[in-house]
Amino acid sequence: MYYPVQWTGLIESNQYPIVETVYNSLKIKKGNKIITRNDIIKTINEQERIVKAMMWAFPNEIKDTPVLVVLNELQHIAAYINEIGNDFVRLYGRLTGINGIADSTVSIIFYAFRLNLNGKRALAITSHTLNAFRKFEELKDYCNLGYIAQLLALHQEAERIGVDAEQLEYYLFRVSSEKLKLI
Repeated sequence: MYYPVQWTGLIESNQYPIVETVYNSLKIKKGNKIITRNDIIKTINEQERIVKAMMWAFPNEIKDTPVLVVLNELQHIAAYINEIGNDFVRLYGRLTGINGIADSTVSIIFYAFRLNLNGKRALAITSHTLNAFRKFEELKDYCNLGYIAQLLALHQEAERIGVDAEQLEYYLFRVSSEKLKLI
C-alpha cells in the first residue's frame, strides 16, 4: 500500500488531466489516498492503469524522469500494449526504445498488465528489488543484467525454494526497504 503524496503538485499544474482523474479515484485510508497492487490490476482503462502504476511505484518521486516520460508517452505506451499484446520481448523492445524509460519502469508497466514471458508472470523489479538481489548469492549475478534475465532468475529461484515468484519479489522489496531484516 502506497501513498502518492507528492503528486498533488502535478495535479495543480493541470498539465496531465488524467493524473487528477486517477488521483481522485483512489481510496482513502486514515485520511490518505492509497494505492495497492490489486487496485492497479483491477483498473480497466489502460492509461489510468499506467498512471496508477506510476503513482504506486513512485509515490514521492514525480520529478523523476521516468514518471514524466511515461506521462508524456502515455497514449503511445497504451497503444503499444493494445497493438503488441503479450508479445513480451517485442513490447519490451518498443518501451525501452523510448528515451528515458528503463527496465524498472518497463517492469512496473508489465506487472500492471500481468504480462507473461513463456508462462512467467511479469514482476515489478525496481532498484529496491535489485538492492536485495545483491544480498543473495543465488541472485547477485543478475543485478547488472536486463529485466528479462532478472525476471527469469527470480522465477527460477522462487521455484527452487517453493514459493510464488510474486511473493519472492515482494519479500525482496521489503528486505531492501528495511521493513524486514535478514537474520
